[in-house]
Amino acid sequence: MSWAALSPETPAFSGTRAVVPPTSVILTGNQEEWGYHSPATLLCIPKADSFDDRSLTLVVPSHICGILSTQEGVSSPFFFFCSIPESLVVLLVTDPAMYLPCLLLLFTRSLAYLFTPDNTETLIDHRIPVVFDVATSQTLSYAEAPISGFWITSFLTATDGSQYFLASGLLASESVSAYGASLLDLQTFQRHAFFDPATFTNANLESFNFTTQDYELSGIPPDNLAMKLSSDVPGASFDLILHATSRAAYYYGTGTYRYVNDTMYNWVFPATKTSGSITVPGQFGDDAEQIELDPAASLTWYDRVWGSAELRKGNSTFFVLYVDDSDLILWMNVVESLDPPFKSRSVNICARGKSWHHIHAIDVFEPDTDAVWTSPRTGKTYPQEWRLGIEGRGELHIKSVIGDQELAAKGNDGAGIYMGFSTFEGVLDGEDVTGFGVSELRLAGIV
Repeated sequence: MSWAALSPETPAFSGTRAVVPPTSVILTGNQEEWGYHSPATLLCIPKADSFDDRSLTLVVPSHICGILSTQEGVSSPFFFFCSIPESLVVLLVTDPAMYLPCLLLLFTRSLAYLFTPDNTETLIDHRIPVVFDVATSQTLSYAEAPISGFWITSFLTATDGSQYFLASGLLASESVSAYGASLLDLQTFQRHAFFDPATFTNANLESFNFTTQDYELSGIPPDNLAMKLSSDVPGASFDLILHATSRAAYYYGTGTYRYVNDTMYNWVFPATKTSGSITVPGQFGDDAEQIELDPAASLTWYDRVWGSAELRKGNSTFFVLYVDDSDLILWMNVVESLDPPFKSRSVNICARGKSWHHIHAIDVFEPDTDAVWTSPRTGKTYPQEWRLGIEGRGELHIKSVIGDQELAAKGNDGAGIYMGFSTFEGVLDGEDVTGFGVSELRLAGIV
């Protein structure tokens, strides 16, 4: 028999923190061979796919005497299952009173989101006839891009297993510029955000270096396709590197399309690897804790857009959706401009690491009028659930996980953008699907 129990380390209040290597042991034998003869219970649960290639961290009660893992089948009366075909996390629980808490602990961990980044070597497919150079587009002046947007949504997993959603945006124009971010803890839903006005010059644009007293978005040489993103704002503090590991995808196939009153240019890195750290409030709210990220389980949607078009009077609803257990990524835009009149409802679908691109019309778009959240800062009312039909492909139900995910500008002008972590379920190509993503809402008057 071969087995191993990891010694508890790093006390964490009433429990202990231990790390389970994903391929540490093979378990065989019966109760006596374990060398533990008192009444005990083994809780067994398959590891989430996100833990296959990295260590799993669990915060476990001190009543648990060991944490073990296996990758090969086991036949033993000491287990609940006659055989174990997959890698397991196994908790040996000696206190019957801890059975349910430990089971809930494992169940909670098993429900973690799978934030898997791309690891693509070919970033640009030159077979696609786009009219711009991706790297050059990172450094366009106001003469070339009167309005520039840099939009970032990051889905982050820390090395301790906790998960976070970071939404950050930077808008640069000669008339109005702003930057902001929102950091949401996906376990507690604790959130901190800021959205501040700024002045950005051609020097900032042409060097791709937007640095303020508390925020930075800048390119990393030689081509600015990898980026640094950081903030020192209390509660929404982070220091990230967005690695260039995702193949560029283009809105509507070539990155050029009509938006309201003019032509827009737009490309994305759909799932680029993200590393670094975030700083979150301490357990008692009187200190802060810096948490390292796991780059193998952290990804960023980086969205670069520029042009002259503006949505001055109307609404825009935008989704990015990652399909679980699939390479498919969907993003869709519903635009309704009142002045000038303009409507657009369409879906882009691509696959990780591929260059093919599908475009479909949206034939059902129904926000749930009973599921809304009204901002106490801007007074705007944001839908929280949507029914969305994709012509010829299926129908999805999208839901924001919590109401308060608005980036609100300082002052009383009512300016705000909603960038909310969301989940979805439905049917796509005849198959039941689930997944996660972001819902972005812009209501009446925000660019």
